[in-house]
Amino acid sequence: MQPYFYPYLGYFRLFAAADIVVLFDCVQFPRRGRVHRSALPSPPGQSRWLTLPLRHQPRHTRIADLHFQSDAGTEFLRRLNGHDWYRSSKGDLADEIRSHLTISEPSVADYLERQLRAIVWHLKLPAVIIRSSDLNISPTFAGQQRVLAVVKALGGKSYVNPPAGRHLYQPETFQSRGITLRFLSPYTGLFPHALPALMDAEPDTVRRDVRAQTILEAP
Repeated sequence: MQPYFYPYLGYFRLFAAADIVVLFDCVQFPRRGRVHRSALPSPPGQSRWLTLPLRHQPRHTRIADLHFQSDAGTEFLRRLNGHDWYRSSKGDLADEIRSHLTISEPSVADYLERQLRAIVWHLKLPAVIIRSSDLNISPTFAGQQRVLAVVKALGGKSYVNPPAGRHLYQPETFQSRGITLRFLSPYTGLFPHALPALMDAEPDTVRRDVRAQTILEAP
């Protein structure tokens, strides 16, 4: 799965359902996706995003090769301070999340992995985390074939994806490779926005929500 920047909490069900979560960073950066921006609470019918300050890079840049702009730390703190919940949250994890949000590395992939590892640790989710860019998958593989190559490289027997991935994969192709394909059920839990939830709610409440919503379905 692409490394997302504090998406909806249902994303973290992958870390409860899988033995290994592969951060899919060997693919092109999707400029309208959630790798570099987090959806925040907003009035109905509107979108509000917290966006990471990225350096301008070519359209074909891989997620693994993304870099922050030179003043990213200062600029991102300015953006964060524009949100009341960031300044006022007093949950058990609030100060720690504020610390984690600080940009101290030039690599966006390193930053995203650090965020995800911290959240997974706080929520006591069991998955091992690795990056697809470390697996030396042939660049000739794309789309479904690239996913299959990653699973095979790790000796996987089952592949779990969020519900939105149903239109991307063909179950019979996975089955022909000896791999079971499963999808998470649609998320109907308490927290549509992960970042405010982690800063305000009790960690045990968030953890219970993730685990209760980790339901696998057949294709």
